[in-house]
Amino acid sequence: MFSKEEAKALRLEFWNRFKAISEQERRKRGFKKTWMLKQTGVKGLSLRFDVDREHVAVGFEIYFKNKFKEALLMESFEGIRHLLEAELEGPLVWDDAYVTEEERECARIYVQMKDVDIFQKADWEKMWSFMMKNMFIMEQFFVDYREFIENYENL
Repeated sequence: MFSKEEAKALRLEFWNRFKAISEQERRKRGFKKTWMLKQTGVKGLSLRFDVDREHVAVGFEIYFKNKFKEALLMESFEGIRHLLEAELEGPLVWDDAYVTEEERECARIYVQMKDVDIFQKADWEKMWSFMMKNMFIMEQFFVDYREFIENYENL
């Protein structure tokens, strides 16, 4: 068991080391040094990393106060689901009622690796590898299908 300070320090170390490793890998591949994440340019849509004591996940988060718009954007992704699933190793999780740590309900489409723990340094390498591999795929998928995705209101 860790104290709050120890847990915070471990999380900070995990993310700082991941940032350094991923910036280096992105530069090698000719990308900007930072991940797209919230800068998708599509209102209500962001790319997310989620790491805790039980799993690591990479995916899309959809949030609108207007739940009808959220459902429309999810439907847009449903239309190209098979294309995204073909790119990824694991099955996609579709959760239209995900509750964040801030207790905000949103929709998420993600791939995950279970049985890893952010507080176990021995897990970090495989977590980082999973995160980078899948975020590269999801970013490229978004770029390739952006026009289709951002026209969700016209479907």
